[in-house]
Amino acid sequence: MNYGEAITKIEEKCNAILNYEKVMKELTKYTTNYNQEFASITTQLAESLDYQKIVNQVKDETIANIKK
Repeated sequence: MNYGEAITKIEEKCNAILNYEKVMKELTKYTTNYNQEFASITTQLAESLDYQKIVNQVKDETIANIKK
């Protein structure tokens, strides 16, 4: 391998590393977005379950008051 070929190989490897870094940054961005969406959905679900508990409690109290 001559000097020119060696430089070309080094450049190819450097470009591969740079492309890898770009891909990893994109994956990190998507992972962060996914985690944020998951957290939001989890919060909404918890709020929905709390709301459902309140509705059930009011329903039970209403039924108890009607039976009195």
